[in-house]
Amino acid sequence: YLSNPYVFACIDQRAANLAALPICIKINDQAIYDHEILNMFNNVFYGNTVLNQYDFFYRLSAFLDISGNAYIWGDSATSPTELVLYDPSDVSIDTSSGKVVYSIGQTKIDREKNLFIHIANFNPSNKIKGAAPTEPADLSIDTNNAGRVYNSSLMQKHTKISGILKGTAGSIPDDVRQAFKDQFTARYSGAANSGSVMFTSGDIEYTETQMRPVDMDWLNAMTVSGKEIGMTFKVPPELLGIGKATYENVKEARLYFIRQVVAPQLEKILESFNRSLVSLFDSNLKLKVDYEKIEAIKEFQQKAENERLTAASQVAVNLYNAGIIERD
Repeated sequence: YLSNPYVFACIDQRAANLAALPICIKINDQAIYDHEILNMFNNVFYGNTVLNQYDFFYRLSAFLDISGNAYIWGDSATSPTELVLYDPSDVSIDTSSGKVVYSIGQTKIDREKNLFIHIANFNPSNKIKGAAPTEPADLSIDTNNAGRVYNSSLMQKHTKISGILKGTAGSIPDDVRQAFKDQFTARYSGAANSGSVMFTSGDIEYTETQMRPVDMDWLNAMTVSGKEIGMTFKVPPELLGIGKATYENVKEARLYFIRQVVAPQLEKILESFNRSLVSLFDSNLKLKVDYEKIEAIKEFQQKAENERLTAASQVAVNLYNAGIIERD
């Protein structure tokens, strides 16, 4: 997350868009926007910081993507008034007794006294701990990081493979060779010296080598690995600056991203709260994504409705022109 720009961008895109989606509490299809549960989401403790709703859901989504797990603690198992978001690295899980025991540091969580919510991604290798999207992308991330280091190294070496320096007057002593190498590196290597002209003495010959095609293929490797990383996070390449970033492409990609990726992720998180938190207040209450307030989806629905009405109108005109129906 902190060492690869594609991973950071994917997690940030998912978390930022998820946290920005409007949510509400519904009872009998009536939306409620002022409720103590929503107020709790606006005052979640995270370390010594109090998070608002946006920051809470941003971190919650990011933790799920980074570690595959997210943990929320409440001050009461039956009537909580405060919530605490924990870093997954602070929580340990012990199943040696046949029961699932959560601990924060050395303190075991008493789930009869305190609310404790564990949200986990599906993991076929572990029934308790979730899997992070970065796991299947490990090789792509390593490839991308290696390509970045490789390119940086080339830039530091005049953006091309080093040439060959050889003596033309016989063997050169080690100390002289090292001294010349140090001076050569200091004067001619690095991006600032790109394009410099070098002169050597009469006893030294400089031969520039050519870059092989395989050395020039790093850009393709970076693009492919970047797309693979985006694929595991379900982030369209247009949103990562890889694909064709026209206005319409980005607009369509963002709509797909919100409808097919971000909204389902938030629905999953809200359902965990419905089972563990909301049900403590009223079994008829449900946390829901407020799709009516999502502009991108409203635009899509309006466009689809306009296309439907236009098609229906054209059918009616064609039937009238053919004499099959009358004006009325």
